[in-house]
Amino acid sequence: MELMDQVGSCSIRVIDLDDGSVRTISWDPNVPDQVFESLVESQLRAQFGVSDEAWVDLIDTANSSLVHITKDVLSNVKDSLCLCLSPKTEALAPMKKSEVFEVVFEDRSLGMTIREHNESVIVNHFKRKPDGSVGEAEASGLIQPNDVIYKVNGARTVGRSYDNVVQMLQTQTRPLSIQFFRPFRREGLFAVEFRGASLNMTITTDDVNVIVKDLPMAHPNIVGYAEAHGVRIFDIIHAVDGEVINGLEYNRAISLLSRSTRPMVVVFARSKMMPPTPGRSTAVMTNRFSFASTVAPSPRPSNVDGFGSRRGSGSSMMSGVDGENMMVEEMLEFCEGLGNDGVLNQKEVEMLKDMVLTMRPDVCSAVKRKNNNAIVAIVRSPFMRLWDSLLKTRESIVLAGPVSLKRKKRFHLLLTDHERLLFVNKDTNLLEDEIMCSQIVTVSSRSKYQELTISTSKTDYVLIDNFIGPVIWVRAILPYTCTQGILKVASSRRFLVSKKRYFVLRGNRLTGYKKESMVHQVGAKSSTISLEDAKIDISDPRNLTFIITTPEFSQAGKKLILTATSTREFNKWSTAFQALQTSSPTPAA
Repeated sequence: MELMDQVGSCSIRVIDLDDGSVRTISWDPNVPDQVFESLVESQLRAQFGVSDEAWVDLIDTANSSLVHITKDVLSNVKDSLCLCLSPKTEALAPMKKSEVFEVVFEDRSLGMTIREHNESVIVNHFKRKPDGSVGEAEASGLIQPNDVIYKVNGARTVGRSYDNVVQMLQTQTRPLSIQFFRPFRREGLFAVEFRGASLNMTITTDDVNVIVKDLPMAHPNIVGYAEAHGVRIFDIIHAVDGEVINGLEYNRAISLLSRSTRPMVVVFARSKMMPPTPGRSTAVMTNRFSFASTVAPSPRPSNVDGFGSRRGSGSSMMSGVDGENMMVEEMLEFCEGLGNDGVLNQKEVEMLKDMVLTMRPDVCSAVKRKNNNAIVAIVRSPFMRLWDSLLKTRESIVLAGPVSLKRKKRFHLLLTDHERLLFVNKDTNLLEDEIMCSQIVTVSSRSKYQELTISTSKTDYVLIDNFIGPVIWVRAILPYTCTQGILKVASSRRFLVSKKRYFVLRGNRLTGYKKESMVHQVGAKSSTISLEDAKIDISDPRNLTFIITTPEFSQAGKKLILTATSTREFNKWSTAFQALQTSSPTPAA
């Protein structure tokens, strides 16, 4: 039995949203931590046929959250995970190798016209020969209008200008190999793994698809399995256990859904039609899963005398040492006060108290500073539906608030649980920019100037936020990032020969690389130390130096001495190390 548990902890079940098929990803328990992520990702790419044009993520179907690909996390996964693919570029590119097909042209005329679309070149329509016969493109029987041209004689067209692609197609070389792909619409797909005998849903058809007709309750006042797992009326039945439902295949859908196989994976596509509120007409269901209860306005000022001053918080966000030293009981009492003052309703107060008890950093920071704007934004952000169209499947908003860039352009800044920062134009509600949290090198704040600075390897975003507060943003974003950057490193025995290394802090593991470019290389040489039981001395800000002592270093009579390259870098690393020490469990007396 013990052996079976050990084997089970070294594999996961992954659902493909394209067709609902399930594959098992397994690994050797002795695989080194530094190559684990690349090993699992390579398996995912191989088994699901993922192209190099896509990022690979795993989503936990139980709580709809992004799963970090680490040995510790995956070894403790109990439920099936969903494969989530996202493009690496804004240009259209195939997410899977199976989407790509090749046509070899022998004639000088290709028999098709092209046009530019979304930074890509696509087939516009077919062109017949002078004698009226079909051209080679149409005769192939493979190409359709709107197919994207991916490669010409093996050379990628992604990222090239339209004129450049035209020149590639006008080559006199024959035969001419052109690879096309047909974009597969994955937006709105989500999977439900049914384990019980009853699905608690009925289906019907509309004009074009098989859809969910009703979601019967399992028992009085208890929602059925389908509705409890996010299924809505009018959702489209996309696939069942690896079988895709094409259009009005009602009888086939009934046959597949009637099978006794368990677990059964059903992939749904979110319909653009929204059911009435609530899901069906019954007084019992008034406040349960009703869409009215999950729709909230954009964060708005509450109990404020102006953007610069908040009632109860003083004139500065950093005011009040007493607030910084608030006990948990005092923080919970403050939460109750927000309900009594009408800032939050009772449901929101209970949610806020739960967040405080889990010691969520941005929530605790907002409560200690008595920043009502930030508290309202944090509590209501998870329910915001205004920007649903911008979110991926099972992605939700963690924090949202108004900011301005260079005091000119105004945005809604959204932080999601898929580790994305979205810049939504405040006037048009359209997405203008996106930052993956994994690309963030530094996130910092200057409260005096209401500035939030987000730095990537390519650029710096200096944002002005006089609503929620830069400190709150920093504490919300930090858990989704890993601190990284160049530090000078030396041991206590060889301080004079210190060398620069690129360090990445993930959790409590500090890894050093010779060059930044080696961070994402599979099998790149690196050195990793655990800071779980380490002592970190950051008391030398003048020399920008940290001294790290681990039990292993102590036995060898050594210390690891790290020196930051600038004051800004020192502040970044000291914040990360202090947060690490604060989060470390205190041994019982």
